[in-house]
Amino acid sequence: MKLIFGFILFLLTSAVFCQNNVNSSATVKVKLVKSLKIKKVKGDLNFGEVILNGTNQNLLKKPDEGIEFVILGHPHKEAIVTYQPALLFLENQIDSKSLLFMPAVFETGDNIDFTSPKSVKSGSTVALENNNGTGKAFIWVGGKIKVNSTHSEGDYKGTFTISVAY
Repeated sequence: MKLIFGFILFLLTSAVFCQNNVNSSATVKVKLVKSLKIKKVKGDLNFGEVILNGTNQNLLKKPDEGIEFVILGHPHKEAIVTYQPALLFLENQIDSKSLLFMPAVFETGDNIDFTSPKSVKSGSTVALENNNGTGKAFIWVGGKIKVNSTHSEGDYKGTFTISVAY
């Protein structure tokens, strides 16, 4: 009898100390977006041959005569565009006096032609317009180079880099 009483007491006390199984839930989300790319469509930033005439000169390349890029990505997202001026050095002479290329950057949305361009400052965003399920924006780069009368003759070269990110 003591054994049965002990067993019943064990069942009753264990029911007091056991907790029912409880659950909670949370929503899991993920949004997949198309990767971001920038590709050169056409053009260059070659200012050609310039004759040094003993005076300061300002060389200009209009954006529609420079490089045209296309940004491809997720429709209706905004891409952050960043760039810096480029230093141009005499080839094989890094310690020589350099030239500075100051870029002028514009965008025309998903219009491949240089129509109604809008200025793009480094660090600003460009809207990727929906073009058959792909976000698209065209970027145009021109700029200027100031040549002082004291610059040495020779071939100057540098690298202009433009970057995009979400």
